[in-house]
Amino acid sequence: MNNIRLVKKRLMFSVAEDSYFLTYNIILILGLLQCINDKYLKDSNKIALLVTIIEKPQNIEVVRKVLNDKALNEYDKNVLFDMYYNSRLRVRSVISIIFSLDKKEIINVRKSGKTIDISLTGSNIYEKFISKTIFKDDVKAYEDIFSHVNKFKNIVYHTFDSVIFKGIKEEVWDI
Repeated sequence: MNNIRLVKKRLMFSVAEDSYFLTYNIILILGLLQCINDKYLKDSNKIALLVTIIEKPQNIEVVRKVLNDKALNEYDKNVLFDMYYNSRLRVRSVISIIFSLDKKEIINVRKSGKTIDISLTGSNIYEKFISKTIFKDDVKAYEDIFSHVNKFKNIVYHTFDSVIFKGIKEEVWDI
């Protein structure tokens, strides 16, 4: 498992802004949720938070605590604060990559009211990704989140945000 993490780290120049990291996560998320062709992920802003969750093991562990309604300590709350602000800062990069992938006809983009909804144009690229064991930890983390958040594919970002950050919501400054 450590070798896989080292290889992934070599693939990523800067986790915070790396387009490869964001691109493969967009594809994994859409494929796992079976958002292919005419089945869309509502509100692409959720992707920035999902990617922020899986970028660090401590983020995953704290989110598991939140999703399982376990008590949070100060360290956990600090991790949530970092995740909150980092995910907000990442939204613009994710949107930029989404529109690049749309131009390359890898994903479909649909404006729906106040949200940007997305889907893969086909399952081929996702099937290539999912066959690689390098992504198995990410897949497991995503599946865990999706199983705990009702109707994840159809909720808007603010609903997902309120589930993850419910323990610190009163203390967060909106940006």
